Amino acid sequence: MHYHRYRVFAELLEQGLRSTLEIPQHKPPALTGNATSVAAVVRGNSAPSLEMNALRSLGLNPNHTLQHPGFYYYMASRCTELQREKYHAVIEAEVRLWPSCSA
Repeated sequence: MHYHRYRVFAELLEQGLRSTLEIPQHKPPALTGNATSVAAVVRGNSAPSLEMNALRSLGLNPNHTLQHPGFYYYMASRCTELQREKYHAVIEAEVRLWPSCSA
């Protein structure tokens, strides 16, 4: 598991946020203008703005964006929980295979 990587990355992000790092917000920009210009862009009668094209090409895949440090701390804790579950499953399997050795 990569829980150490998640934890260390979260700590680095947290330190960066305390200084000058800013996490970009990937929200689509608000459409400005009157209703006819907005309707023209939606219908395709007018070329969409450069910003709209950039957002479409960027996509909104969370795997390609930087998350809040809390997300990475959470992922580290989930990896630790999964690792603990696997450890207990191995211990239970060993006890079933070699019951005389567990005493």
